[in-house]
Amino acid sequence: MISRASIDFRRLAFRCLVPLVCFLLAGPVHGRCAADESEAILQVYRPLLAEYSRLVLGVRDSEAIAFALEKNMASTALQKLFKAEQRLRNKEGMGRLDFDLFFNAQDECGKPLRILGLTLETQVALLTVSNGCKGMKPYVFVLVKESGRWVIDDARYDVDGKIWTLQGILKAK
Repeated sequence: MISRASIDFRRLAFRCLVPLVCFLLAGPVHGRCAADESEAILQVYRPLLAEYSRLVLGVRDSEAIAFALEKNMASTALQKLFKAEQRLRNKEGMGRLDFDLFFNAQDECGKPLRILGLTLETQVALLTVSNGCKGMKPYVFVLVKESGRWVIDDARYDVDGKIWTLQGILKAK
């Protein structure tokens, strides 16, 4: 016959063991989901940045804002700022953005864009990119998820120790 203490111990062990096993199994699943999400983002942005690099470095010149809008790479908020920038350029001949937002330069140095890394945070993904130019620091595209897709919402450029943001420039802040 099984004692009452033995039955109570088994119940307690079972009550503790089940949540522990669920917790341990959930950890690797979350890690795999994040890895899958990261790979999905890279599968979208590697070819887009490679295509833009080929256009800019080849015979055909390409305009960054038009490319981003055409390829639907920008968030709703950034699209509005891009369209306002285009209107300003058409009206005044010059806008607020006086450099290529993808290359973070006024002139490319003959090297294609390269993704250096990707970090997933709670609500954003940070895509670190290099233009390959000597002495130029990598910069970060801030991606947000809209309608199930990761799109560029902002960019952070380090210029002489000061961080400039794409949205800040476009808003003239």
